[in-house]
Amino acid sequence: MMIPLIGMSKNGVGNDSHTKSLLHMDGANNSTIFIDSAAGASHTWTAKGNVVITTSQYKFGDASCYPNANPANYILGDTDWNYSINTQDFTFDCWIYPTSGVGGIGDCIGPTYRFNFFFRNDAHYDVSFYYTPGDIGFQAGDGTHLTANNWHHVAVVKFSRDTPTLKLYVDGKFCAATYLYHAMDTFPNMGAKLIIGEWLNTYSVPYIDEYRITVGLARWTKNFTPPNREY
Repeated sequence: MMIPLIGMSKNGVGNDSHTKSLLHMDGANNSTIFIDSAAGASHTWTAKGNVVITTSQYKFGDASCYPNANPANYILGDTDWNYSINTQDFTFDCWIYPTSGVGGIGDCIGPTYRFNFFFRNDAHYDVSFYYTPGDIGFQAGDGTHLTANNWHHVAVVKFSRDTPTLKLYVDGKFCAATYLYHAMDTFPNMGAKLIIGEWLNTYSVPYIDEYRITVGLARWTKNFTPPNREY
């Protein structure tokens, strides 16, 4: 008898042909090697500054990414980023371990387009996802969904057959949504590389684990139980 994996994608265990980046953030303590295990693509990530793998705090496996809440420490992707999203559905999800203030989850700033995914662990809101031009996106939550010094699963999902089309979940619970207008119907090449662990050269996040980018599939379309193991 097959036992279902709680919180896994209904289309698989989470690493399939739609998975374009998957970083388990595992490895030896203080290593600067970040391996992308995605089944649907092959990418190389480069450690910048003093970002390392740490075994002192993690959600799954034996380690996590540790930018040490310093915006000079981050992981840099290998190519100008768009992963051929175009008009397809997508899902960005990962585990974060916030302390306080603002922290960057993902950042890509090109000459024309910009993509930001970050959290704010204070009384204002919880997680934000923005895409420009047009500042399309949202600030999710009322400042109560994230708690300091705890692991939280965050996910942004575009599901073109749903209304609104862009939704954000914290720990499997729907927090906010917005419509995608014509400016984001086609997700263009940003003309810049994706950065993990930093936002606007100003904010970072203490720990990140299980960082996944999915293209061509909305992993979740309603409330769900967060994953209970690595993808």
